[in-house]
Amino acid sequence: MSLPNLTRLAARRAARAAAASFSSPPLPLDAALDAVAAHAFARYDEGVRLCLRLGIDPRVAAQSVRSSVMLPHPVTAVPPRVGVFVAEEGSPVAAAATAAGADIVGDAHLAASLGKTKGRGFAKGAGAVDVALAETVVAGDLARSAGKVLGTRGLLPLAKQGTLFDGPDGASAAVEAAKSGRWVFFRNDEGGNVAMRVGRVRGIRGGERGEGREAVTSNKVRANVLAAVAAVVAAKPAVIKKKFVVAATLSSDMGPGVPVSVEDLMAILDEARRAA
Repeated sequence: MSLPNLTRLAARRAARAAAASFSSPPLPLDAALDAVAAHAFARYDEGVRLCLRLGIDPRVAAQSVRSSVMLPHPVTAVPPRVGVFVAEEGSPVAAAATAAGADIVGDAHLAASLGKTKGRGFAKGAGAVDVALAETVVAGDLARSAGKVLGTRGLLPLAKQGTLFDGPDGASAAVEAAKSGRWVFFRNDEGGNVAMRVGRVRGIRGGERGEGREAVTSNKVRANVLAAVAAVVAAKPAVIKKKFVVAATLSSDMGPGVPVSVEDLMAILDEARRAA
C-alpha cells in the first residue's frame, strides 16, 4: 500500500522506518543533499547538520580544533539572540552594541551575577542567548565570574573564536555579524568530531510526500557546507601530519546520517581555489 493510502499515523511510522533504514556508501555532495531532503519527514523545517570526523587525538590539547566561520547564507529562519558584555554600561561601546541590535548588554556586574545564577538563562530575566560577545578588557573577569555558566554551553567569548571586540565600531560589527545568522562556531568533541548547523530542509506540510523536496535552498546549503569544511581544514593543528578530515556526514534534525565523500568535498574545494 502506498503512503497516500495509509492513515496519517501509519504514514508517519512508515516514514520513520524508511529513514531509519537508510544505508549507503559515501555519496557526492549534491547526491547527499538530495538524500537528506528525501529522508526528512518532520512537519517543520528541520536544520541540516554537518558532522566531520577528524584525525586528531582529542585528549591532546595541541590537537584541539576550535574556531568560527562566517557562512555565505543564514542557517536559521529566526535571528539568534545576542548578549554583549562591556566594561561600562552607558558607554559608547554599550550604546553601539544596543544600536546594532544586541538583545542584552551588561557590564562586569552582570557577569558576576551570571556566575551565581543556576540554569540556562541570563540574570535579570533576560532569557537565554545563542551568541555571547565581550569587550576585550572584560574577557578575564567574565571567564572568572561566569566561566562555568557560559563555558558549559559553549558561549564563553574567546579571541580564538572571534567573539572579543574593541571599541564602538568593533561592537557594531560583531553584533551585526552575530545577528546575521551566518556566524557559526565549532569545536571538536571528546570523540574528535566537529558538528555544526549549515542550513534547513523544508518540512512536510499537510501529509505531502517527501519526494522532490529540497534543502532550503539546496544551493545555499551546498555553499554553506563547502565554507564550513574549508574553515575546519583551515583550523587544522600544525602537529597533525596525517589525513585530517577522515569522514563526513550530513543529516536533518530528525533524519538519518547521510555519508558524504570526503574526496568529493576536497576536490570541489581544490577546484574553487584554483578558480579563485
